[in-house]
Amino acid sequence: MFHKTNILKKFTDPAFIAHRIELFENLVSKRDSIVAINLRKMYDNGIKIAVGTDAGNPFIFHGISIYKEMKAMQDAGIPARDLIIMATKNGALAMERLDDFGTLERGKMAIL
Repeated sequence: MFHKTNILKKFTDPAFIAHRIELFENLVSKRDSIVAINLRKMYDNGIKIAVGTDAGNPFIFHGISIYKEMKAMQDAGIPARDLIIMATKNGALAMERLDDFGTLERGKMAIL
């Protein structure tokens, strides 16, 4: 017979919770390693990359999430100089707006 109290005890047991957190952290770590390897392969093969976040998803916040994104890209081996290009020029290129912004050139929009 199924007892709700047994299930509740299991899911509130500190050892069970700690084990589930450890499993989740291992899964995330493996996923992040694969993402970093694939990102580096794209970079090494000259594929245009733009910096961006999935802001609006749970725990991905507008504004501040860009720093975590760029840190992960740098940890994957992308130099800071190229990250700046990916966050400016390549971002504008991806939006088909390179004529308007993305680089510092006469006639383009800029925030003063």
